[in-house]
Amino acid sequence: MVSNPFSSLNKFLSVLLLSLMPGIGLMAQLDPANLKQYTENDGLPSGMVSNLVVDKMGFIWTGTSNGLARFDGYNFKRFYYNPNDSASIHGQVIWSLLEDRKGLIWVGASPSWLNAFDPSTRQFRHYQFKHLINNPSKTEPNVRAICQDKKGRLYFGVQTYFGDRITQGLLYKDEGDDSIKLFKAKGDTALFNILRLVSDSTGNVWVYCYGGIFKIDKNRELTSIANSEIRSQLEENDYPDDLKFDKRGHLWVIT
Repeated sequence: MVSNPFSSLNKFLSVLLLSLMPGIGLMAQLDPANLKQYTENDGLPSGMVSNLVVDKMGFIWTGTSNGLARFDGYNFKRFYYNPNDSASIHGQVIWSLLEDRKGLIWVGASPSWLNAFDPSTRQFRHYQFKHLINNPSKTEPNVRAICQDKKGRLYFGVQTYFGDRITQGLLYKDEGDDSIKLFKAKGDTALFNILRLVSDSTGNVWVYCYGGIFKIDKNRELTSIANSEIRSQLEENDYPDDLKFDKRGHLWVIT
């Protein structure tokens, strides 16, 4: 089973800049005159974009198939791997992005890298996780989803490059602990290949994986929400594009 978040994306990035600015009305946001299209000619690393994150300072972080860039409203600043600089980003294809509550930018990148950018030092730190994954096929595991709960714990969802099954694909990192650990589900529950992670307004973290949907509650207890319909969709290669909660707390699964 192969999940490729780039496959359905257009080969350009369109950004409604006014929609990211406070104090602008909805009608102004939807005005076609406010639509600005950015391509590789403008400094975008690639036309295949997987992730966008707007940080606390208003910068737009863009993850692409050809690296990471930060947009300041005028220009794209690209981040490159430098073999002579241990604090440079590692990895080429960007799979996941998240700004944590301390302002660090977490970047899951191929091949098998997890980076954390500190805006105060302008340096990347790198975290090893490959040794935690039981990967019988030895295909490349990557962090494809990142989420943070209300207590500050970061969750990292791992999926293999070619979709080959791994038994446990959920990792975590607690505040005050600088190590990445494997989330061990109780009993024989297997969190196969994590596809999406999302938190809700009450503090739960929802996990979408090959085994279905799971919920990690505020006490960090895991509950299975999987059903036969979800499993059959995955078996038919109908992959989720996203998970979202509406204002009533209903979970929407987009496939």
